[in-house]
Amino acid sequence: MTRRTTTVRNIGFAIAFALSTLSFSTAGHAYTAEEQRLCTADAFKFCASDIPNIDAITACMKANKAKLSVGCRSVMK
Repeated sequence: MTRRTTTVRNIGFAIAFALSTLSFSTAGHAYTAEEQRLCTADAFKFCASDIPNIDAITACMKANKAKLSVGCRSVMK
């Protein structure tokens, strides 16, 4: 892959993850950049094959909740 393709792909992943974290929100709660940072590594670790499908990422994160980092689990409560 070229550097530009890699950059565009990474931006796409970041956008997909940001949108997927919004689906975990409850009414009136928007996730902060810090909360998204806490879950980004877990999303790539457990759900990379589901990116950029937001519904699939959401289901994957929920299915792997017990395996998520402490910080990410705290965000998903």
